[in-house]
Amino acid sequence: LLLVHGRRALRATASVSMYTFYKSVYFASMQLLFNVSTGFSGASFFSTTAVTLWNAPFTMLTGFSLLLDEDLPPRALLAAPQLYTETQGGLFLRPPVFLGWWLRGLAQGAFCLWASLFAFEGPGGGPG
Repeated sequence: LLLVHGRRALRATASVSMYTFYKSVYFASMQLLFNVSTGFSGASFFSTTAVTLWNAPFTMLTGFSLLLDEDLPPRALLAAPQLYTETQGGLFLRPPVFLGWWLRGLAQGAFCLWASLFAFEGPGGGPG
């Protein structure tokens, strides 16, 4: 019980932790880059309702999806003890993994901001 579910719990906890950092960097990078593009005017890219509701739905969906996540069947986990070295060595929470999630959030936030600004830009370069 501990070997199978302990490994799955560690993987799920690591995934939720990394995803939480990712979505925070994604959200903050969009807001920061928007402020840079508006000359640090203090305007917000998001409405206050969007800011308030940002965390709950996205974190809950990830948590519920991890309930169904099963990378290997229980028999395979019990038959191969070498798989537990991944959890002992911190494979799921290493700095390179964190940096990858952080860079992904930054890049996707920048892309989504510039794509939305481009989509709402008028034909003369101003608001449409």
